[in-house]
Amino acid sequence: MGGHRRYSNLPRGKQPVEYFASSIVDKTIDHIYRDFDSYSHEIFEGDPGAEEKCWLKVVVPPVFWQGRFLKGLCFSPSVDYIAKKYPRLSDLFVTLATSMSISHPWSLEADAYLVSYANDRRDDWFRSNAIPARASKPLIPLGDSDYTNERLFVPQSKVSRCVDVLTVSMLWKQKNLPVIAEAMALLSAQYRPVSWTLIVGREKAELDGDAMEELHRVQSIVADFGSRFDLIYKVNPCLTSQFYARAKVYVLGSLFEGSNRSIKEAMACDTPVVCFEGYNQYARGSQPIFASACGLTASFSSAALANAVQQVLETPSAFAPREAYLASGGGRTNFLEMCLCYLPYFGDNLPGFLSGQNCSSVWWNAALQACYQIDLVEYLHAELEWSGASGILKIGALLNQHVMDLKTAGWDGA
Repeated sequence: MGGHRRYSNLPRGKQPVEYFASSIVDKTIDHIYRDFDSYSHEIFEGDPGAEEKCWLKVVVPPVFWQGRFLKGLCFSPSVDYIAKKYPRLSDLFVTLATSMSISHPWSLEADAYLVSYANDRRDDWFRSNAIPARASKPLIPLGDSDYTNERLFVPQSKVSRCVDVLTVSMLWKQKNLPVIAEAMALLSAQYRPVSWTLIVGREKAELDGDAMEELHRVQSIVADFGSRFDLIYKVNPCLTSQFYARAKVYVLGSLFEGSNRSIKEAMACDTPVVCFEGYNQYARGSQPIFASACGLTASFSSAALANAVQQVLETPSAFAPREAYLASGGGRTNFLEMCLCYLPYFGDNLPGFLSGQNCSSVWWNAALQACYQIDLVEYLHAELEWSGASGILKIGALLNQHVMDLKTAGWDGA
């Protein structure tokens, strides 16, 4: 861990576990922010398994057309590691670092940071306490989870909402799954038997001892509540939207993590969401977890959670999650447009740049068609094999392929 000290004037330590299961933390806000930024899930050179664990997502590829070159846009938790292995990364892309946690990223090579929330107080603290190489980065109030594909995660008109409650979660203590299980037991005892489906995202053979312990805690609670509990291990990502579409309500139990992906996927599928009002409260500041039409929040107790879930089950017509999610900036099109507003490179180099309207750029779409035979909005949502890679060798192959495509289009590599 000591090798990462150069990234920050704060020591890199363990995740601050005291935030996992309590909505009240008796610390100053300065101390809380310091706790947040003392840990990152980024992948650096020298980290165990870095070669296999690193990944990169291409939001928009680089293009060359009419004698003009325009960099692409990508994000990764491994920007520094990839940049060291493949120095041409910065020639091809404007790079965004994500910490995959509530901390501001540690990367030195990234052009900007994804930081999950717009919180001036938090950002001011960061700029005052980070080393200059980090403090000067643009801070984009988005998480990697905000790159949710709103054309993949959609309502399913031919699928009935036959599951009362759905949770998609790793078997980690910070997910507070036993609290959800207790809420399901209370619901069944006080109102009516409910069905709960839990998707844990790993094959059973992949679960470690801590995960199995957490699973046993959940199973011991639900064993007595007399309702249907369906445990599903790994699901093909292309099929996940069907599970969201079958659920009447989606429940998240976390108080502390990065910008959660599952609640956004649920909202995109028009499934109301219930979570705790203390979710990421110190990182969010005054920013709401989601628009009021997307669902409800509850105080941190199984009883309050049960009451909120029951309220959603009783009044489903009171919510319009997908409409509110997209209207509040959700989905990949909005993700790209917001990023562009924070990145001077595109304002300076994209012909006809118009804030909030660049997905319909005539020049950009023509350039993408000339280089890749695809338009911008289609590329954003197509889930193409060449729009991302995992593992350092595959990332290198991806970058080399982009160089070859650009040279075919006439780029001289300068």
